[in-house]
Amino acid sequence: MSHTKIALEEQHILAVDDNKQNLLLITLLLNEYGVHHIYEAHSAKEAYTILESHPIDAILMDVMMPEIDGIEATRAIRAVPHYDQIPIIMVTANNDNDTFKKSFEAGADDFLSKPINDVKLIARLTSQLQRRQLQQTLVQQSRYSAMDEMVSMLAHQWRQPLSLINTLSNTIRTRIQLESITQDEIDKSLENIEDHIGSLSTMIDNFKDHFTATESSECTDIQELIQQVLSLRKEVIAKLHIKVIVDIPQIAYVVLKRQALIQVLVNLLNNAIESLMQNPVNEPSITIKVEQNPSVTTLILTDNGQGISEADMPHIYEPYFSTKREKNGKGLGLYFSKQLANEQLQGNLEIFSSQGKTSCYVTIKNEKLC
Repeated sequence: MSHTKIALEEQHILAVDDNKQNLLLITLLLNEYGVHHIYEAHSAKEAYTILESHPIDAILMDVMMPEIDGIEATRAIRAVPHYDQIPIIMVTANNDNDTFKKSFEAGADDFLSKPINDVKLIARLTSQLQRRQLQQTLVQQSRYSAMDEMVSMLAHQWRQPLSLINTLSNTIRTRIQLESITQDEIDKSLENIEDHIGSLSTMIDNFKDHFTATESSECTDIQELIQQVLSLRKEVIAKLHIKVIVDIPQIAYVVLKRQALIQVLVNLLNNAIESLMQNPVNEPSITIKVEQNPSVTTLILTDNGQGISEADMPHIYEPYFSTKREKNGKGLGLYFSKQLANEQLQGNLEIFSSQGKTSCYVTIKNEKLC
């Protein structure tokens, strides 16, 4: 993949160092390469203040600082979701392995040794900015892909209720013209139409939050949520005669980002259904099991669609990789689902495949049980 061109003059860089001469040197070097949006912080506390009030694209972080050193400052920045994707390059004269290890464990992306070489500085900075831009592009594309898939699914789900409403209304009109319908039959048909309209409205409510950038957590009935997800594909499940087994504890409530979990499960359910369509078996089945303890809720979705090949398994989370035989898949479903599980649900997505079965484990960090 070719590198994305970065316009350095448009980037906002935060340099953090308790030494004024070091900050001056960094500023002068960056200026020579056209970088003029530079913010200087003499301590970790000043860096936090700048982050809160300015859009920062990358951070040059000194390791050795009084009070709060660069490693602790990096760890604190990474703990804030809004700053999680900002590249952090550690700048230090201390090049021992322990410093490297602690810096990367804290969330640093790269390392730059003192005295600073201007070519290395620009090369490292450009590389990290390109990586960030690529990640942002992939996330945006995956969101568009997920939106397209959801809209298509919503349109599909609307067809049957609309067809039934059309049939009922035409029947009423015809029978009125023929004077062969009673008022009671008209009332019942209208009630039926109202029920179908209600289902259309419910579908809109279920889907609309998928397209919002942020979502607040809410107390969620896991069993009800799973039934909602299954209802979105009930027609194709029935058509393929897929046996669905749901195994959920009697009490399974947790505070979480509901729409994020729905989107993950819809993607996984679609993959399971497509696997069963591509690899017909005598008794197709999908099992959804929930395991819960005070800290973690785990949802396990398993299908018997003959599994994922060993050759494909190492690549399934990669963007643009698809296991679909027709290669019409966009290859972003699992990539996006894993991002949602990590970032929105504070958990993880892991997939295992063996003996003709594929199991998807969605772990969710319980904000609190309710």
